[in-house]
Parts: sequence; C-alpha cells; structure tokens
Amino acid sequence: MHWAATAAGIGAVIAVAVVTAPAQGAPYAVRPPTAGPVRAPAPAPVPAPDPAKAQLPLDCGPFPVKAARTFSADLDADGRPETVVAAHCDGTNGTPPDGVYVLAAGAGAPRVAATLVRPEENLSVLELEPGDGGTVIARVQGYSTVDVPRCCPDVNLILSWARAGDSWVRAQVAAPTEQAGA
Repeated sequence: MHWAATAAGIGAVIAVAVVTAPAQGAPYAVRPPTAGPVRAPAPAPVPAPDPAKAQLPLDCGPFPVKAARTFSADLDADGRPETVVAAHCDGTNGTPPDGVYVLAAGAGAPRVAATLVRPEENLSVLELEPGDGGTVIARVQGYSTVDVPRCCPDVNLILSWARAGDSWVRAQVAAPTEQAGA
C-alpha cells in the first residue's frame, strides 16, 4: 500500500509541474482573418468512365461483353480521366478477339471516344497500360493468316497510340516472343 501512496504523490507533483511550467518556444500573434475574396472549394475529382456502363460496339449475340483489361488516366490533359478498355465477347469457346476503346464521360453513360483496335483485326490484348504523355501501350497476339490454328498465335506486337489532335496515331513493333525452355 505504501508504494501506491508514493506513486500518487509523484503523479501529483508531475501534474502540478506541467500545469504551472512556462510555455516553451516563442510567442506568436494570431492574426484575425482578412476580408478578401472567398475561394470556392476545389471541385470534387471527376470519376473515370466505368466500362460496365458503356455501350461498346461489339456484336456478341447472346453472350455478355467482358472488359478484360482497363486503366484510367487523363490522356488529353483536360483534367478529366478517360478509361481505356480491352473488351471481347465472353463466349464459351476459344479466345475471342479484343477491341480496344477509349471511353470519355458522356451525358449519362460513358461514350466511346475512340476505337484503337477493332475486333476484326483478330488480336488478343495481353497487356494494356498508359505510357508517357497520354499515350496508350498494349502487348497483343494475333494470327498472320486464316490458316494459322487459333490455338497458336504467331504474331506478337507491341502497339502504341499517341494523340494527334482529335485522332490517335498507331505505331507497332514486333514483340519478343517467349522461347520454350529458355
């Protein structure tokens, strides 16, 4: 019991010392607010277009559209993000080709602002990402002819798009292929 009384006494001494000790540091004056222009709060960030709400130009019949890869970025430096989506029909057989679309905010649902890859090109998008300066980069696989079995794509490309005014300019280079056993 003696130790409890000692602890209480030391606690009281410390409390008195803290309360009565002079403040450390230099005093500063609090300035009253000046009458000046009232600034409106910053607008809330605009959300990126949601690919699930967009009407993509894919004819899938009874099958749903699947957004396989997406990213959002302000591609045209207007302060509003766009969404780039690689999408295909989610069928039950094989690997359907992708279409790549740039989505912008619309009145209600997002709108397709640009088509970068048409499904008719028979390309499958393996990677999709933003590049420097508002560019778009994709790694794709496809087929050189209709005679190539659909199991075994023989074309591997890295595609990139850069804005040129209101349109997109596409460039492509052969992508390195992965060697079996390497």
